[in-house]
Amino acid sequence: MASAEKVDTHAFITALKKIVSSAYFFWAVLALPSVPLFLTLAEESQRHRGAAAAHEIVEGSGVLATFLLLIALSLSPLETIFPKSRVVGWLLQRRRYIGIAAFSYSIVHLVFYFVDLGSLRDVLAEFATPGILTGWVALFIFVPMAITSNTVMTRVMGWRRWKMLQRGVYVAAVLVLAHWLIVDTEPAPLIFFGALALLECYRLWKNLTKRKPRETLANPVSA
Repeated sequence: MASAEKVDTHAFITALKKIVSSAYFFWAVLALPSVPLFLTLAEESQRHRGAAAAHEIVEGSGVLATFLLLIALSLSPLETIFPKSRVVGWLLQRRRYIGIAAFSYSIVHLVFYFVDLGSLRDVLAEFATPGILTGWVALFIFVPMAITSNTVMTRVMGWRRWKMLQRGVYVAAVLVLAHWLIVDTEPAPLIFFGALALLECYRLWKNLTKRKPRETLANPVSA
């Protein structure tokens, strides 16, 4: 009896691990935060307050896109700090999904921004304002990165060119920060992006300290 229970428990754990490791499960987790946004849209639409719901979705999707971007960028420095962490390693294997999800939420952000303003004329009228322009430029940077974020494009472009393109994410991140600060004029983004900057500085310092001993060994100074 005990042996049968052990087998059942092992089978359950194995099945659970398989589900959690599935790309579909991870996509579902990434999509989960959008549910409250669209429930709000449905509820407000019934009350004939679709415009108010659209504005809430603009804000909510923008925050979600930014936080997913920050999570994706923080994984490499976190790996430096916690090289044996299974959680960080598990997320690193799925960083591409996180990046695509961040881009998807930014598209939702854009679509409902159009809905919120109500006309193309209003969109064009504020296109060149600093707060909006920074958002547009960040999105333009994200587009080629999202399109090439797959194994096929990595092979077509070659690793070095693909990596150079993907490093544009750091420029986009600075633009996203500027966009958030100018549009909302809140100090909160500085805390989140400041934490990321500290993590990146630590990773840079760690990499430099690793290189120095190697360079010393490679080029010993003769007495």
